[in-house]
Amino acid sequence: AYKGVGNAWIVKNLKENESVETIVSLLNSNLKQKIPITVAEFETKKKKLKELLEKFDGFCDGFVAVGDENFPEYRGNVKNSEQPVFLYYKGNIDLLNKSNKNISVIGLLNPDVSIEKKEQELVAEFVKNGATIVSGLAFGCDSIAHRQALNSNGKTVAILPSPLNNILPAKNKDLAEEIIEKGGLLVSEYGRDFKTVMELSSRYKERDRFQALFCDVIVLVASYAQDSAKR
Repeated sequence: AYKGVGNAWIVKNLKENESVETIVSLLNSNLKQKIPITVAEFETKKKKLKELLEKFDGFCDGFVAVGDENFPEYRGNVKNSEQPVFLYYKGNIDLLNKSNKNISVIGLLNPDVSIEKKEQELVAEFVKNGATIVSGLAFGCDSIAHRQALNSNGKTVAILPSPLNNILPAKNKDLAEEIIEKGGLLVSEYGRDFKTVMELSSRYKERDRFQALFCDVIVLVASYAQDSAKR
């Protein structure tokens, strides 16, 4: 809600559930606003956010932010600007925990039958060995990964580039619902819809980075490079 305040600022300055007065003081000292931010102004913005959250009634089980006890710990090292700070989720948020064995399975939007068969065999084996399958709910290899995990009686996590009240792609809404029904997780960093195609494209890239942060291994079933599935 404030210019200059992004993930990097939040990660650097907010460690726990600080009071409103403390946050306002940090904003004023760090951002050097021409007109100081007041507690009343901050509370007004906070009220608008609460109104936004109310729109997720029925679509979302909860929200978790950096500093909360159940905020999942990401894998590896990443700069502050790329660390997630607020997640909307439906389902079992504990599936993102570092103690969970997570494997991200990604690939083509239009895999052929041979690629699909290979992927199904891989996912089934991963699930057999206790892994949770993570993907992006897209068509093609993402959908195959989620469906095979479910068919193998495993757990799967779908990371979305859109709010939970607007599942993308819309044709995979039934798959998203099945993931929840069978103990999985839908999760998103977004509370608002994208405004432009360019913004959506950027969200897809951010979703990929999210998958990497909460997985131990990333498996690329096949890429658009020629004969990649044979390697």
